[in-house]
Amino acid sequence: MNPNLQTLDELIDCEYGVVGTAARDEFEAGFEAFKTELITTETPRHT
Repeated sequence: MNPNLQTLDELIDCEYGVVGTAARDEFEAGFEAFKTELITTETPRHT
């Protein structure tokens, strides 16, 4: 296994800080908004 590989959680921790920090909270909120927008725009509409 490559010792230089990081998990997604490790990468996010390095870029935005650990859970509970202001930068991480802002990232998480933005990501949730992105996911919600993606789901609502990609979901077929039955009218």
